[in-house]
Amino acid sequence: MMKQNQKLLLLCGDSYQDISLLAAVNEAQKLNAKDGNALVLYLGEENAITQEVGEQVVVSKLKLDAFRTTLLSYTGSRLLLAFADKQILNLLFRLEETGFFKDASIRIIGPSLQRYRTFYQQADQRRLFQELGYQVPASALVGSVREAIEFSEGIQFPIMIWPVASKQGQGRKIAHNLDDLCEAVETGLAVSPSQQCLLEFSTYGFKELDFVVMRDREDNHYLAASIESIDPVGIHSSDSYQFMPAVTLTDREFQNLREAAIHISRYLKLTGAISIKFALDPTSYAFYILEVNPFASDSISMASMGLGYSLFEQGVQLQLGRSLEHLPHPLLKDLKAVYEPSLDYIFFKIPIFSDAAKNARLNTQIHSYGAVYGFGKRIDEAYQQALETIKDKYLLTVFPEEMSDDELIQKIARHMPHRLFYILEALKRGFEFEELLDLSKLAPVYLQVLANLVAMEKEAEVATGPAFLPVEPSAGLYEVKAGASYYLTQNGTNESLGLDAACVLVDDLEICDERFYQKVRKQVKELKEKGQQVILLTNRPFTESLADKVYYLSINETSLRLIQTIDQVKEIVKLSNLQ
Repeated sequence: MMKQNQKLLLLCGDSYQDISLLAAVNEAQKLNAKDGNALVLYLGEENAITQEVGEQVVVSKLKLDAFRTTLLSYTGSRLLLAFADKQILNLLFRLEETGFFKDASIRIIGPSLQRYRTFYQQADQRRLFQELGYQVPASALVGSVREAIEFSEGIQFPIMIWPVASKQGQGRKIAHNLDDLCEAVETGLAVSPSQQCLLEFSTYGFKELDFVVMRDREDNHYLAASIESIDPVGIHSSDSYQFMPAVTLTDREFQNLREAAIHISRYLKLTGAISIKFALDPTSYAFYILEVNPFASDSISMASMGLGYSLFEQGVQLQLGRSLEHLPHPLLKDLKAVYEPSLDYIFFKIPIFSDAAKNARLNTQIHSYGAVYGFGKRIDEAYQQALETIKDKYLLTVFPEEMSDDELIQKIARHMPHRLFYILEALKRGFEFEELLDLSKLAPVYLQVLANLVAMEKEAEVATGPAFLPVEPSAGLYEVKAGASYYLTQNGTNESLGLDAACVLVDDLEICDERFYQKVRKQVKELKEKGQQVILLTNRPFTESLADKVYYLSINETSLRLIQTIDQVKEIVKLSNLQ
């Protein structure tokens, strides 16, 4: 029989505090539902999350002695590193060198520490990539400002400075001249646990992409997600507008990056969820591999939300030894987890910034504290839905419409938070497309998306009459639902339409999520208690009945062409009621 102290310890660092910790707690709860043997070991400071979850989390200082003492309370246990970070790895390496794990009968499951050692430092990763035949930026590992100056003499600025194993990317900076370099290296050495910095030729301005790979120990694997950042390399991906899947790549570019991501994860023999970050030269097919991250991160979190199932949960199962060929697919019946998703929608992320950070200049440091998301059939549609979420939750505290032209130019050119909102306002004021390209440094395709949104809004304003809001058949699903909602809720009531029904907009791409059912049920219940019938607007039927007197107004290409007058809306509703 297993002793009380023999646990499965999910090691968790604070590099991605909320993401890692919440994901680890969630997975521990699922594991405990089966055998009650999992526990989160969090290395960091007490916070609101650790206090809320209580006994499910053991907190230890991120110090060698404190960590060793805590582990001695769990002799005979197993350590799972899916939610760890490089700071924790550093402590594990030091303990291993003393023979601690053998003496304490503690076993690390998943990839071995020796495997992690091969790519622990960015310099190690660069050597590996080079051995595999991939192009790597010129780089050097330095331990002093003098060494940094000597390296800079052989390459051109800008130069990227990476403090080795620093917390949350702390100290990362792009130096554009010698003064910048000296200051950045001095700061970087101070925040690096090993007092070292990796200097390399900067890929500043290149297109940044994240590819997430799932792999088991039997070498089964699949590409879970490709995430594209609108902002180029040089702005932290957490602060960037992002969407998945990556859709602006040529097939050759996509296949090159997919092949490289899978090749690297297999070569390193990693298991679970692995994020590989790329910098793609926008003028050629050349690319650089920036980082390999086998731990919980914002990329894996975004991919999970976009897919509708947890890659964290699947990654834990893979590190515990389960096979992708035997795990059931989380959403699709009769399919195994090894199935590679192919999305027919866009998932868009808008970062959220506090008032204190809204005037910051975006760079390689993290300034955002969260994000909102939207789904759509196109980039502009998904962005529009995410934007509505911001407005609904009153998270947007900037008002571009109140700014002068000069203020807008400054916000756009200096890469300030919320800069897409500033660009939208500039487009509304008639700024030239080429001028905004030069100011923003955005790729033309992204700026065109914003220009399309502005054009769509202007067309709607012109076309809108007192009776109805026309919706073009070519419009995206978001506009379709918005238009239909307008008809059915005109003047805040349906009395003018002769309809005794309340309209509930259903985000059809969320309906596979049980939590969404709960939200809709509550909304429908409240309306029915008031004696109202309910019409659900969706482009596909609900998979679960909610109650009597709930009607489904199917939004598709056929019904879209019909929705041109109020009378036609009435007819659609009548037909819907007969189904």
